[in-house]
Amino acid sequence: MKSARIHAYQEPLKVEEVPKPGMPRGEEVLVRIGGTGLCHSDLHIMQGDWASSIPFQLPKTLGHEVAGWVEEVGDSVPSASSAGGLVKGDLVAIFGGWGCGACAQCESGNDQLCNHAR
Repeated sequence: MKSARIHAYQEPLKVEEVPKPGMPRGEEVLVRIGGTGLCHSDLHIMQGDWASSIPFQLPKTLGHEVAGWVEEVGDSVPSASSAGGLVKGDLVAIFGGWGCGACAQCESGNDQLCNHAR
């Protein structure tokens, strides 16, 4: 599959072939991306502005504003008949928050205010 990736800070992204992720496990969901946007936070990452506070192993595929279709689901993902369930072909938008998932802000749905972002 094609991916626009950062290989070094302050250099243009490179479009290249990357392997398709393996079969999802547990609560993981594999999404066929229909579109993604690069926002200002991605530009900060590309420029290296946050290299010391949000370290990445490069190369990295950027873009956390993502929408697409469910391609495969892990064995712990609820079925479509359950609340929040997913099946292959469902259209989804992916929340790209970087919260820790465990603090009071994250648990109240305010991941963007998390002091322990990852």
